[in-house]
Amino acid sequence: NASTVFTFNKGWLIFNVRRPNLQICHLYVAPKSKLGAAEIWKNTREMCTEIGGIKYITMNTQRDNKAWERLVGFETVRTIHYMRYKL
Repeated sequence: NASTVFTFNKGWLIFNVRRPNLQICHLYVAPKSKLGAAEIWKNTREMCTEIGGIKYITMNTQRDNKAWERLVGFETVRTIHYMRYKL
């Protein structure tokens, strides 16, 4: 299962996605996203688990990933590998 950690950095909502092959990618949702960060969390909290103050969401299949992209507004999402070094 791929788990996603929700974090905030410089106004971006960052999803740190750790996939089964241990590669990490990041999805950034801009503050002007169709759904703001707070709304995204509000609308997905049923899909998430919070452990030690860190929020996780599990996406088991490609279909789940597509559903997530539609939920957050794919046009505002960029998938970037290791972008954290550039923040």
